[in-house]
Formats: sequence, structure tokens, C-alpha cells
Amino acid sequence: MKMIPQNDSYVQESFAEIFRYAPVVLKTDDGNLYFLIGDIDPELERFIYTGQRKKLEYQTLPAAEMEALANKCSQADLTLTYRSHHMIYMHGTATITYPQISCAATGMKIALIPWFVIPDRPFPAFVYAFAAWHYRTTGRSSQQATADATGRLFGIESFSKSTVSRNISVMEDIFGIAIEGSLTPETQDAPSFPELADLILRLLLECCTDEVLDELYGERVRRMPDRKANAEATMDAIPHEYSKVLKPKPPAAKRARRDDRVRPARPRKNRKKPERQRPESVGSAQIDKIRNGFIAIIERIVMYVATEYRRLLTQLGGYACNGTQE
Repeated sequence: MKMIPQNDSYVQESFAEIFRYAPVVLKTDDGNLYFLIGDIDPELERFIYTGQRKKLEYQTLPAAEMEALANKCSQADLTLTYRSHHMIYMHGTATITYPQISCAATGMKIALIPWFVIPDRPFPAFVYAFAAWHYRTTGRSSQQATADATGRLFGIESFSKSTVSRNISVMEDIFGIAIEGSLTPETQDAPSFPELADLILRLLLECCTDEVLDELYGERVRRMPDRKANAEATMDAIPHEYSKVLKPKPPAAKRARRDDRVRPARPRKNRKKPERQRPESVGSAQIDKIRNGFIAIIERIVMYVATEYRRLLTQLGGYACNGTQE
């Protein structure tokens, strides 16, 4: 296998071209490299948008593209394996299987994940995004109401206000990356999957070390300007009606007139605290409309900001009490 010297100017020119052409790369601090895939298997896409579960495990890529990828890897003497991501969504857990390609000579690994997957996180990216957006759009009045709305919209009963609290600031950063609040920024079209696969093989075959790639790519991620204004503009551009997942609370009943007569104290038994009554949601048709509309918007945003998506992967903070990330 031909390896290019680290100081060869070809490396910089070659990979600068790749990253301009395929702005769907992200990198975690543990050295793993990820490409976000927008054109996913139709069955997986239907599940994401409709919430209708046809099976328990979904492939990221269609069978024909998976077979073509396997052939390319075999010819290039690269190793193709498959990894699994367990995602909590629509009243259950679905397993998303995605390919990972590795080069034995360099130790580099590149995984191809669907655009909504956050490695080691249980919920899709658009769930966290909705929580951050809903909380801001409703005047930051109640994290519990935001958790209720998010859980009801995406079928996640375990979604809690503590998850909302931990992830708001990071998700607002993701919104802020969208330049000038545009939901459809002028960018180059992402390559087709066969073209993307060829670019990935070039990275693995021609890049000498992980340090070379980090030197060329990492600085783009480390430059994080103030995006507060952009975040506000982007979130304001999302239709406000998408926040209306829960029915308004009925007006509180008038309290009966207080009885001021002196009475002996009543003996009280140890009673269990009643379970909190969850608010009602709007009708299922409206829920589907809100979910589909919001997911479509977030897909455009995520694919646009993918080159800086590392911020989400490495800094989405907080652990649940049992030690698992939420």
C-alpha cells in the first residue's frame, strides 16, 4: 500500500479538496472519524419520519450500496465491519446498523452513520434539538413542560426535564452554526454515496496518520465564533406552531371559601404521593405534522453544520444517575 509522507504538499491539497466537496465529516476526540449520511435506506427513513416500526433493526444503507461498498473495501485491502447503535424512539428501542471501514496499516477507522445518530447517545439528534428549541420558544417557562412535549412528540416516555437542562446550551450551539439563521443555506450538494465511498477510501489509503488529518481538519472545528445571534435567528425561523404539542391547561377551578372554624387536627395516614398527571397532547394527525416538519428542518441544519458537529459529539454533557448518557 502506498503511503504519502506527512510533509508532502499533496496531502494538504488532496484533503482540502475532499473536505470542500464532502462537508459531512466529523471527528471525535478518541480518534474515530465519522461521515454523516443523508441518503439513508428508505425503510430507515420511513421509520424516522412516520414512527411506524416495521422491524427492530435497520440498516443505514440500502442492500445494493452495502454490497458495492464491501466490494470496494475488498479490492482496496480495507476491512469492513458493522457496528450497532441502540436508539430510543417511538415507544421502543431500535437498533441501527452502520458500516465502519478501517485500514490496518494506519489504524484509522471511518464510520458511516445516519445524519440523526449521535454515537453513545440514546436519542436522535432532532429530539435534543426539539427540546432546546421548544424551551426557548415557549419563553423558558418550564423544563418539565418541554420534557413532556418532547417525550410525547417522539414517543419517549423516559425523556426528563434533567435531560432538557443538561443539553440546552449545546443544542443552541448547533442552531447557531446555521449562517445568518438560514434553514436552506447556499452550499454545494453533498456527493452521491458511491462518490462519498471513493473519497473515504482515499482518506484511508492516502492519509499517513490520524495526526495529519487532525492537523488539516481539526482547526476548522476549533474555531468557534460567537453564534448567539445566529442561534436565535435560526430558531425563530422554525414555525412557532410546532411548539404546540400539548393542549393548554384548563383554567383552575375557583377554590371554595375558607372555613375559619377551629377544628381538632385530623390524624393523617402515610399516603403515597399521587403520580403526576401528564398533560394531554393534541391529536395524532397534528403530532405527525409537527414531527415530520421539525425533523425535515433539523436534517437540513445538521447536514449543513456537519463539519462542526464534533461540538455536539464531544460536549453534549451530562450523565444520568445510573451512569448512562441521556
